[in-house]
Amino acid sequence: MPSFSVDDRAWVCLSLEAACAISDIHQGDPRNAYEVAGKEEGTFFLRTMRNDDFYNPEKPVLFLGVNSVSPLTRPPNYIVHAAKDLGASIAIVEQRYTGTSLPTKEFSVGTLKKFFTVPQSVQDVALVGQNIKSRLPGIRIILFGCSAGGVVAALVRKYYPLTFDGAILSSAPLKFQLEYREYTEVVEKDSSNRGLGGSTQCLSALKGAHSTIGEKLASPEGRRLLEKTFDIHEGDLETREVQTTLTFNGRLAHVVVQFNDPQCKGEYCNVEKVCKKLTEHGWP
Repeated sequence: MPSFSVDDRAWVCLSLEAACAISDIHQGDPRNAYEVAGKEEGTFFLRTMRNDDFYNPEKPVLFLGVNSVSPLTRPPNYIVHAAKDLGASIAIVEQRYTGTSLPTKEFSVGTLKKFFTVPQSVQDVALVGQNIKSRLPGIRIILFGCSAGGVVAALVRKYYPLTFDGAILSSAPLKFQLEYREYTEVVEKDSSNRGLGGSTQCLSALKGAHSTIGEKLASPEGRRLLEKTFDIHEGDLETREVQTTLTFNGRLAHVVVQFNDPQCKGEYCNVEKVCKKLTEHGWP
């Protein structure tokens, strides 16, 4: 795996209303394509990672990845392997509010509705791509994205076809469904699957915990208690959408079954560890 450097000087607009563009980008190769002289009012730091170990200047191609809703760590192996085969440079853009790319230090629902929208994430990526193209004439930019990152990559390619030459997507939920019964059924089956470390006792405990939370959501006093317990901004649980987001897809179990990894090192990072916690110690 090649090493990646973190660019600490890429600034973009805080909101769609601001007339903003990344400026003072050094000309040269993709390693310098995101360097910005300074921060202007109404902007925030958009973190990126880059590597050009495989870059072939005779056939200039850049693979621009968009991370999902998890913090930026390193690019997926399929991007690295493709870059090696095709002689492409690699850059990954961290979506706002998914790691250290924070437009604000306050995260209430009202703030996120204002500054954490799909059109804003699309504009962030578009600004990066437009400046790469303006400073590196002739370079071709191919977008990569999985899950939520795939949604942004798809829309960037759709609305900025003159900047981005293609997009490769995986599991991009372009028709997102918040209350997704079929997914919940998978969570139920996995929680009771002995082969994954689950059990009927685990499923029963998980259902009981969600029932208790449902009861708390029914009253203002209960919602305040849940907000304090889960470190949620006071008053945010007053809307149905946020209540559903709190509990959907097994989120309260601290495991996303599509990423269940038997060898993970975290405390509650797979079905087996979550079920052990629930059956041996009970719900906190």
